[in-house]
Amino acid sequence: MVVKNALFVLLAILSIGKALAIDQIGIAYRYNGKKQRTPLGGVYIKVATSPNGVVSQEKNGLFVLKLKDRALGDAMGDAIVQKSGMIVFNKEEVKRWHVQKDALVLIVCDADAFQKQKNNLIAIGRSQAEKKYKQKLEQLKAINAKQQLNIDQYYAKLDSIEKERNNALAHMEEYADMFARIDESEIDTLAQRAIELFNQGQLEESIKLFEKGNYLEKLDDALKVKAQGEDLRQKADSAVTLANKDIDEYTKSIQAQVAAYKMKNEWDKAGELLKGLADKLQTLDAIWNYAVFAQNQNIFTEAEKYLNLYKKSVLCLSVSDPQRYKEKIATFHVALGSLYAKTNRHKESEYLIKKGREVFREIAKSNPQIYEPAFAACNIELASLLSRNQRFNESKDLYKSGLEIFKRLAETNSQEYEPFLLKCYIALASLYSITSQFLNEEQMAKSALKTYQKIETTIKSHDFDLDLASSYMLLAESYHKTQRFDESEKEYKLALEVIKSLADANPQAYEPYLAASYCTIADLYSDTQRFNEAELMYKAALEIRNRLAEVNPQAYEPDLAVSYDSFASLYHTTQRFNEAELMYKAALEIRNRLAEVNPQAYEPDLAASYHNLATLYSDTQRFNEAEQMYKAALEIRKLLANANPQAYEHELAMSYNNLANLYTDTQRFNEAERMHKAALEIRKRLSSANPQAYEHELAMSYNNLALLYSDTQHFNEAERMHKAALEINKRLAATNSQAYEPDLAMNYNNLAVLFYNTHRFDEAEQMYKVTLEIRKRLAATNSQAYEPYLAMSYNNIALLYNDTQRFNEAEQMYKAALEIYKGLANANPQLYNKEQAKCQFWLAVSRIEQKKYSEALSPFEKALDFYKKEAEQGASTDYYYDAISRLQQLYLLEKKYSQAYLCLKQNIPIIKMLYQSDKSNFAKLMNSVLVNLSFCSISEKQYAEAEAYSKEALEVDSTQHFAYGNLAAALLFQGKYQEAEKIYRQYKSELKEGFLSDFEEFAKVGVIPKNREEDVEKIKNILEEE
Repeated sequence: MVVKNALFVLLAILSIGKALAIDQIGIAYRYNGKKQRTPLGGVYIKVATSPNGVVSQEKNGLFVLKLKDRALGDAMGDAIVQKSGMIVFNKEEVKRWHVQKDALVLIVCDADAFQKQKNNLIAIGRSQAEKKYKQKLEQLKAINAKQQLNIDQYYAKLDSIEKERNNALAHMEEYADMFARIDESEIDTLAQRAIELFNQGQLEESIKLFEKGNYLEKLDDALKVKAQGEDLRQKADSAVTLANKDIDEYTKSIQAQVAAYKMKNEWDKAGELLKGLADKLQTLDAIWNYAVFAQNQNIFTEAEKYLNLYKKSVLCLSVSDPQRYKEKIATFHVALGSLYAKTNRHKESEYLIKKGREVFREIAKSNPQIYEPAFAACNIELASLLSRNQRFNESKDLYKSGLEIFKRLAETNSQEYEPFLLKCYIALASLYSITSQFLNEEQMAKSALKTYQKIETTIKSHDFDLDLASSYMLLAESYHKTQRFDESEKEYKLALEVIKSLADANPQAYEPYLAASYCTIADLYSDTQRFNEAELMYKAALEIRNRLAEVNPQAYEPDLAVSYDSFASLYHTTQRFNEAELMYKAALEIRNRLAEVNPQAYEPDLAASYHNLATLYSDTQRFNEAEQMYKAALEIRKLLANANPQAYEHELAMSYNNLANLYTDTQRFNEAERMHKAALEIRKRLSSANPQAYEHELAMSYNNLALLYSDTQHFNEAERMHKAALEINKRLAATNSQAYEPDLAMNYNNLAVLFYNTHRFDEAEQMYKVTLEIRKRLAATNSQAYEPYLAMSYNNIALLYNDTQRFNEAEQMYKAALEIYKGLANANPQLYNKEQAKCQFWLAVSRIEQKKYSEALSPFEKALDFYKKEAEQGASTDYYYDAISRLQQLYLLEKKYSQAYLCLKQNIPIIKMLYQSDKSNFAKLMNSVLVNLSFCSISEKQYAEAEAYSKEALEVDSTQHFAYGNLAAALLFQGKYQEAEKIYRQYKSELKEGFLSDFEEFAKVGVIPKNREEDVEKIKNILEEE
């Protein structure tokens, strides 16, 4: 696997030895396949530490490099090799060239033949994957034909087969290059035959042949022979020589086998062989290679073990020449420190990196040209660690120190040092992003892009395309956080395009970055309410990470958990709560498992999963489960913050804050205040040390405490807290309006709500208007992101105007809000239909207050249509109650009896359901609807229905005698005179006027049957009698 840790690469390139001049001999060869290599002349060779290039001699391929400031064992730096129509064959060996007594070996091969061989390997691998896929598909169909599988099992197996094929196709190109570079002249005939089979597409037979070779056992035997030969050196020098030849041959055969395993994604087997080489050879290269492999596979304990073994070997070698190995020991310290940083062992990491850094500082004094770059690299690695520990000022100083060194070095040697300058700009931009210094982040990202353009002009290589993508990504992030969404999307897409290109050429190396790129652009789409697009991007990322994690769970399950979390957050935001819970739980399950194996590395993420699930439970009123999850997160974060307060106190404050919000929602106000104050104290301390990074969170704490005090009627303290939050966000918005104006608007709005609740209406109006102006401005720049907040502002002002009897102004505000909500609900009905319905409801109320009764009907009907569906699910029952109550009265007032009849008949089943579930709260509604429905049934000449509804109303509440008027009329119109007369006489004194007005209304609408008109007159006379 390619080493992705930039530190390892950086130190390998820059760790250079003591200052001496030396001539280094080498021989250039032509690669001839299985045949013996032949010396080759006319090859141009230059290394970074030789002032001039040389050309190999025609007769014997010999070349001599004049090295400057080099000693035995020292690295020689990057090599440039040129020969028309040819490329370097032993590329990895050339990269590791160091000053040695023996001649360097350079092997070149025909470029076209090599590319043809590589393409052939890719084609064979892909063909084999398709063949295997078809075979397994036929087997599955055969099993299914015998009805041995149910439908779910069939599709699960089909999905597994397709994923296996996709994995194989995705990883073919990565190792085709490595496999094509196996020198067949250096391996035994069995391995040669295995490679031949591989080239013919017979992968299984090839692997079997490799395994038949038992190379680890043969290597063991050869090492024993060597040991015996060394014991009998004087008698058997030839045995040692032969054994060394065998060891070299078997080692290279094992390396070929490792490449084959990697092409088949058999990581465990590749690891076993690399570990076997490290254990048996005990060479620095073998030990280092396995340590790097283990770290890249996230097998941290193995990586640590073999890095320490590497150190032990170096220390043994340094006994005879301490100075020569000083830099290797320093490199080990920084590398192990980097590993500890990855596993959250921050104190040990800092100690080791500083220890290595001090060595490089010391030796850089005597030889700055060679060791100053390594010292700069240590500064960058230490800065990265300190940034993770929230020690931002120290981190910034170290990044800047590294940046200045590489700037100076790049002035005299741009080709060698501008790539590291590029990485410095990217690292510093990342720091500025974390600390909310968005303008500085933008500046650094742009500097990185300019540096990349210089590199591309001089080097013309794709080696730095990932850095280009990182630069675009950071610039996009800067624009994203400062609400410059269009610019942000453009930069995210540029990054995505670069990474897609890299992943197409080398999926195994770059698909993890592609998944991350999909996630970041999905975050932007989610933040700007483009939820469908966000879902597509998250799905693309999840598909990649699922596939990667199946092949290599240790390396990619952490990223898979991130994808599940992101998806859950999207579903949470769009109120798809069941799907959100499934995704959050999938992330939690992975992180639980990872944290059991390595708590230091994964407990922070585990706490985040508990926290996210708790928030979902809180939002869905599952408060007991929410509290349990919040407390689980809190306990982990307390332990983390005790061990490393600088790194984890800000997350601990978040846990206190959210648990406090839960306690507020459940009326546990004393506990809520205690939690909010704990969060506030932490954030005050963090903000004092680093205001740019934490003042924004401090404002949030003031705001949340203010809301609590408002809920508990402590209005003076609430106002003080709101104003403290407002003061901070005013200051932040003055320096960066795009980033902080949304929160500033929220502060004005919350203060307005406080003034509104305390009847300080003029002050409330002033605050609401300031909020409205900010949100108008924001929505003009990005309607998708800010129109929901703008609609909220219109709605809030409308409520204020409504309560202060300014009904005409209220109506205008409701209309403005409604216009926005209509557009939002079309794009995302699940999220905004509710807000639209609420706005329709209050618009109707406003019109009633203005006595615009007929105009109030339509918005009430639209609101009721939504709340009816909600009430069927047991939601929004308060608004449903109010809407049906008001609408039925409005229908009767406007004499819309037919509409009332249809509406009430449609709703009576739901009202009955609500009444049965909660009689005390819904008895009044049930009674009134039945009474009105019985009246409207009469108006529709449905007299028997009217009789039934009236009787049912009296069963609900017999004290409400109005139902008797409808019951009596229904009986009378059906010819049940005596029953009707009895009711009229019984309630004459109480309901006379109502009875008479009903007869008048029934006559107007023409619902009194002709054959009952005489009976009606008789009842009227009875009612008029004294």
